[in-house]
Amino acid sequence: MLSIVGIDKANSGLYAGKLVQEDEVRHGGIPWTILRSTQFHEFVPMSIKAASVGPLAFVPTMVTQPVAAKEVAAALVDAAEAGPKGRLPDLGGPRTEHLKGLVAAYLAKTQQKKLIVPLRVPGPMGKAMRNGGLIPPPGSAVGRQTFLEWLEAIDAA
Repeated sequence: MLSIVGIDKANSGLYAGKLVQEDEVRHGGIPWTILRSTQFHEFVPMSIKAASVGPLAFVPTMVTQPVAAKEVAAALVDAAEAGPKGRLPDLGGPRTEHLKGLVAAYLAKTQQKKLIVPLRVPGPMGKAMRNGGLIPPPGSAVGRQTFLEWLEAIDAA
């Protein structure tokens, strides 16, 4: 099962649902493996699309460690082939980043003119976003492709 790094630190919305899903898998009576990953690189354009109003892009204050979706997919295939292993080490990208900087780089690369408006999300989710609660702990698995490498690659595709 694929899950999300830090869901236990930001128990709201989708993350609360993923915790329930993890619990069902763990107690479902069949052997299991759970891999938590950080947000994929594609989270950046998705967040811009979801949180833009006209020329404004509302960007949560967030520390992130984005990972390549293809690397997560490869880790899931490896996990499936290895058989049930319980909870695997979390998987994140190779660099810790601020979402605002990633959004700015994406907007520049795609030649979109938007004003980035920082958004301080309240509650446990916002706190986890700001304080690094959604990045993997030391000793976690680390992907290879940086966000900027992914950004360069989407132009070549």
